[in-house]
Amino acid sequence: MSRLIAISNRTAADPSSRAGGLAVAVWESLKSTGGVWAGWSGDVSETPPRGATVFKDEGVEFLLTDLTQEELDGYYLGYANSVLWPVFHYRIDLAKFDSEAFETYASVNQRIANLVADRLQPGDSVWVHDYHFLLMADCLRRAGWDGPIGFFLHIPFPAPEIFRA
Repeated sequence: MSRLIAISNRTAADPSSRAGGLAVAVWESLKSTGGVWAGWSGDVSETPPRGATVFKDEGVEFLLTDLTQEELDGYYLGYANSVLWPVFHYRIDLAKFDSEAFETYASVNQRIANLVADRLQPGDSVWVHDYHFLLMADCLRRAGWDGPIGFFLHIPFPAPEIFRA
């Protein structure tokens, strides 16, 4: 049976986070396929992790990685939340463009893609969630995955005029 592999910034590894909204839908979908949920552990480490923390709960495999403070600042607080979020909500005036933050964003996307790609099996389908991972499909292809990849954006996507600003 093919598995569903979800990638999101945060997962429902903590059972208390499975109470509502997106987490319930993703959780149930993954349970029904024996799927994998990959993302940030929520922890900050002093050194870049070499691998991932892997464990199973109710048939769902979790693939979690810590971020360094530099990664948290660049990927999450920097590019994702100080550039993408305001721009996608038509608040260009709040965006803080920083090329180093983008490089960190790209690096975290590739690192998580590599961790996921190592566990993918023929027949799997990857389901990428939200603006934290806009580069994930390309990163997975670079890591060698040629299977299906879906993407769900949980915030508005701006009109083309926003990108001309």
